Parts: sequence; structure tokens; C-alpha cells
Amino acid sequence: MTPFPLVPQPLFCVETILFMRRLECRRELSFREMQKELSGPGNAATALLIPEKGPLLLNTLCGSVSLPPGQAFLCPFPGPKSCQSPNGAGFTLTLLLFSCAPAPHILENRGFPLGVEERTLLQKLFGEFSALLESTPSGCGPRTGCSHLIRLYLEELLICLTRQQIQAIPPGAQDPAELSRILRYLNAHLDAPLSIGQICRDNLIGRARLAGLFHSAYGCGVISFFTWLKIRRAQEMIRDGRLNFSQIADALGYASVQYFSRRFRQIAGLTPSGYAAAVRKGGQIQKVPAPGPPRAGSCREL
Repeated sequence: MTPFPLVPQPLFCVETILFMRRLECRRELSFREMQKELSGPGNAATALLIPEKGPLLLNTLCGSVSLPPGQAFLCPFPGPKSCQSPNGAGFTLTLLLFSCAPAPHILENRGFPLGVEERTLLQKLFGEFSALLESTPSGCGPRTGCSHLIRLYLEELLICLTRQQIQAIPPGAQDPAELSRILRYLNAHLDAPLSIGQICRDNLIGRARLAGLFHSAYGCGVISFFTWLKIRRAQEMIRDGRLNFSQIADALGYASVQYFSRRFRQIAGLTPSGYAAAVRKGGQIQKVPAPGPPRAGSCREL
């Protein structure tokens, strides 16, 4: 009998629950102020916001997002700057902060309707968290294993939301938000030698769909586009003048300065030293043009 193949890597692995609290606010809740009070979540944290009353208005760097009752919102913390009620009345909000590997990029900055399955998982998660607060320091007793179950319920919830997101996209459809998430992911990993397999795993996307997105928007593959991002960043670092070429190559995840120089010349048309010399002379240096013309609706400006 052929053994059932095991998945080599889970979709999500919740590492730490940083904060979980039911917050009652009269006017406005500032997430920036909360970040100062919390120790260590930084940019690695993900926030799950669940309003008990609504709608709520999330003020983000990209504008305002309305969050109706019966929805949850996932975002990097502190993604929204603040949260308030549109009519000025008080509101109640459950906030859960956690660190997860890989980060759930496919879900970030989106609202999700909470169905029966999602609400059941949240009830179980909150129940175990309450039991954890009441447990003995040793963790032994009738509710042993609270921490383990909290992580499991949260991972299962993330999987449910991921399936909900994937099913909402018709086969073959182009989703600008999906492309934008992957672009943010690439920009956040310029220091790494990413492979197509890793990009697919971290963003929960198939190879064919990933290739279709980038060929449709930029006329090239994702690795070619990622290399372009690296070289564009290298140009910025050369103009800044604080790092030498070896340091720039290392900061961008290149194994050697020689390989970095070859890739730079292939894309920019001149070597890093030639580019630096042109900058010193005060020449009019343009950014490396993006590979391929973007089509209507693509995300060109990064």
C-alpha cells in the first residue's frame, strides 16, 4: 500500500500569542500608542481585529477601511493607525496579536465574514485563553494544554480564512490585491535569495498562477522581476554612499560581489563602479526601467 504523502511544511505555524484582550473604547483606539506599550512585537506581529459592534472605521496608511459587524480584519501590526466608530459612539473590539511563520501575506489587510465554522473556532480559542489565565503556574489540571490548543485553533482559523479567500477568486481571474500582496512580499525579502517554490509556499499560490500574474502585468517571470527590484534597490544604496559594493551585495542576498556585479550590469547596462562614477560626476542617472510594459490594472509603481 502506498503511504499517504505528508505535507512537508504546514501552511501556518503560530509561534507566539503576544496579546489578546477585549477592548472597550469610547471614542478612538490608537494602535500606535498600543505598540509603544507592548514589548517586542514590532513588524513581525499580525493583528486580528474582531468588532462586537459596528461598523468600525479603520484608519490606515492607504486610507479608511469600513469594518462591518460580523467580519474580522487581519493586518500587520500596527497596520491601522487607529480605529473609531463612524457615529462617535463607543465600541467593543477584540484584538489578538500573534507571530506566525510564514506570515499570512495572502490574508493581510482584508476583511473576512465570520461563518459558523470561524465563530466556533474563535469561541474555542477564547475559551482556552480564559482557562489559561486561570490555570496554575505548572499548567496542570482539567484544562491542561491550553497554550497548545490556542495555537491549533488559531492555525485552523487561518486555514479557514485562506480557503475562503482562494474560493472567492474565480479561476483564471486577475486579482490586483493578490499581485499587490506578492509585490509587498518581494520588497520585504530583498535580502534573501528567493526561489519560485518559496514564493509560492509563502503566498499560497500555484506556479502557473504566479507566472500568469507577472507575465500579464510585467511581461516577465517573477524571478526576473525580483532581480530588477534588487538592482533598483542597489542603485539607491550606491547613491546613498554609506555602503561599499561588498556590503551592498551581502545586504541584497548575493553570495559574492562578483555575481552581484554581473547581475547589476545585465540589468542596469553598466557595472556598479561605473554607476557610482556617474553619480559622483553628477550625471542624470535614471532608475532601471521595469521589465516589460504593464497592462491596464497592473501595479507598476512600488
